[in-house]
Amino acid sequence: MASLTTAFGMREKGVAADLSWNLYVAERIYTTDWEILRGISLRDSFRSGGSLWRNRQRVEAQEDPFHRSRHVEELDVFVSHTWASGGWSKWLSLLMQSGCNCALSGWLLGNVAAAAMSYADLLPLPLRLSPSTDAFSEVCALGPWSMILGFLGTALGFLLSPYLPRCKSDMCFIDAACVSQSDEALMTRGIRGIGGFLRVSKELRIVWTDLYLSRLWCVFELATFKKINPDGTVVMAPIFLETTVVLFYISNLCAASVQMVLRAGGSTRVLFALPIISLPFLVLVHRLRRSFVQKHKLFSQFQQFELDSARCVSDSDCEFIYATIDQLYGSKEAFVSYVRGSLREELLGPMTRSVLPETYTLLIMSPFVSLHLDLSVALSKQGAPFAVVLLYLVAALVIGGFLIIRISINVMILLCDRFAKPAHGSVIVDYLQTLFIFLAVLLCLLLGSRMVLEAFGTNRWELVPGLFIGFALMYIAVNWLQRKSDARRLKKTSETSTSD
Repeated sequence: MASLTTAFGMREKGVAADLSWNLYVAERIYTTDWEILRGISLRDSFRSGGSLWRNRQRVEAQEDPFHRSRHVEELDVFVSHTWASGGWSKWLSLLMQSGCNCALSGWLLGNVAAAAMSYADLLPLPLRLSPSTDAFSEVCALGPWSMILGFLGTALGFLLSPYLPRCKSDMCFIDAACVSQSDEALMTRGIRGIGGFLRVSKELRIVWTDLYLSRLWCVFELATFKKINPDGTVVMAPIFLETTVVLFYISNLCAASVQMVLRAGGSTRVLFALPIISLPFLVLVHRLRRSFVQKHKLFSQFQQFELDSARCVSDSDCEFIYATIDQLYGSKEAFVSYVRGSLREELLGPMTRSVLPETYTLLIMSPFVSLHLDLSVALSKQGAPFAVVLLYLVAALVIGGFLIIRISINVMILLCDRFAKPAHGSVIVDYLQTLFIFLAVLLCLLLGSRMVLEAFGTNRWELVPGLFIGFALMYIAVNWLQRKSDARRLKKTSETSTSD
């Protein structure tokens, strides 16, 4: 009888301990520790060369960045990321998301300043342009100032964006600055209070790398935010997107510079020079295929997500996170099913509806826009008829720059996405795939440029409406094919997850 009583007593103590632990977990999830709730402006985190975004060892070796944050009552953004991934790539990704509009404003100011100073003869025009049109044949003085000042304006826009005032608040939670890295007690308190911080955040921004879902704390942030903050917004921000944009921009800048040099050198056979102009894209295609491998990995990681595969350094943190998931979702299995199903469709669905954000597309195309503005200024200053300058702007800039180049970019994206992985283990086959995609894109550029040059060279306005409508429909079709491809991949992984 005594032993039976002892057994019941031990069971009661175990139940009490479990109850106490569950209450503690619930309190940590649903209660915000206002005394230690801190935030930092997202722009401020980019300053000092992005020192805050270096890996954790470097942050801990320096002065504790805790002083850079301040007490707040709510958060605009909770930045969810893993320290296992490189800090510079995350810094670049977030800087571009935040500062792209500033960069485009700087680019626009640079182009306006270049055109104004060129017209006012404040800038030298050392190069010479031979127009390839029947309506005007005089050699024009040319300067690359829109390209130069446009590039400088873009670079300064990005670099100065962390220091420029904004109308919209960007107070965010970044663990390195908002959780003390030097005070052990404050660090523990801050880590266990993350659930409460998520509760008062308007947005959860996932800075995704291929290691994200392998980190248990990242999984915890995603799981907790979706349950305790249902009105909040979850934004998937994979860093390969900004990497792709940077590669495109550099390639277009190089190609536009080569075209400027060739035109200034007296070359009127632009079509014959196009393979040389397009050479930077050969490197771009190969790198772009690698970026799309990361995109495919993103889709498959959600499809094949396993909670047991996520790791955490501390056993007590693991216990806390598992208990949180059990309370919020009922069981670990239910959470895994949720991640593979509705959450995956919610987060990855928007990626199937857009090839590139419009701001990024304009940034990518800006070097060619600047090139055509320089050529237009040269024609205008030399006294070319207004109809000739206008035809050049419509044919070369609107149709050639905005439509043909965008079609070529989207064809490249579509093919790099489709043939991201090597069809065979051979390195030769891998490079042949890259060459095939490059030649397909080059063919698009050649055919499109040939039609545009025909319209401008023969001064035939009647060709312009047909070219515009035809290329606009082609652009819509390529966009549709890309969205269809992504939607098919998402549906395929959904069916695979369901069958599993």
